[in-house]
Amino acid sequence: MKFKKIPDNTIANIIKNYQLSEELAQQIQPDMAPDEFLQLTADRELYTDAVAFMAHALPLRESIYWAFLTVSFLKDKFTDEISARIPGTVEAWFKSSDEANRRICGELADALQLKNGPAWLAEAVFWSGGSILSPKDPETQPPAFLYAKAVFGAVCLSISLDEEDPSVIKANFKKALRIAFNIAQGGDGKI
Repeated sequence: MKFKKIPDNTIANIIKNYQLSEELAQQIQPDMAPDEFLQLTADRELYTDAVAFMAHALPLRESIYWAFLTVSFLKDKFTDEISARIPGTVEAWFKSSDEANRRICGELADALQLKNGPAWLAEAVFWSGGSILSPKDPETQPPAFLYAKAVFGAVCLSISLDEEDPSVIKANFKKALRIAFNIAQGGDGKI
């Protein structure tokens, strides 16, 4: 499987940006192709490793878009008022990429204290660029790939938080990863 949106031919430049699980770290080689790496995670059912990889491998907007689609297909889990506002605010940010919506996302993430997937989605947008401090403070850019850490949190928490049935969790991880693969192949993620 080739990925248009993942320009690297090997996983080396991607996996250096986050920590692999111990189980997976012992089974991989940095010169593996992305599709070979993802097949290994699928074969071993190491879904969180696959999520971490895709969050870091996809370009910034595509990575956040993937988290947005994942939160959206699980939206019925998030009924509080703030969580319900986040997808619309993120969608507005996608359309305009403006500072106002980026800052609103940061405020919504703070209000939820990063307790669920939508909060981490909002944080991913806030960490996507621009200062991560108050507008009255000196400008401080987010570290590279900080948004990917939030995408990981958005996807994993949306799938697993308050879900006790392992078969549902597994099915939702598989669906979320199919969305990511579709985006990586140049699709719109709407599977």
